Amino acid sequence: MRITDLEKFALEQIWRPYQTNMGYEKRLERLPVSLENTAESLKQDTYWSGLVLNRLRGMNRHRRITFPSYIQHPLVDVVRAALRERE
Repeated sequence: MRITDLEKFALEQIWRPYQTNMGYEKRLERLPVSLENTAESLKQDTYWSGLVLNRLRGMNRHRRITFPSYIQHPLVDVVRAALRERE
């Protein structure tokens, strides 16, 4: 899975699958926080971040998650580091 839209990736693969755990009742139509804050949230060792990163690792086993080299962002760094942990 080649990720070219970082906001879409964050919304669909990070926030929406766990929005009920975060207290949201309606389907999220946009990011509840910025991409930078999303990256910071994933860096923290919380139950939610563990769920998200484990889900991404599982997805990566079946369909490799890649980012083009021109996308430079802290969120990409966090996701790449998490994916490398289990290789």
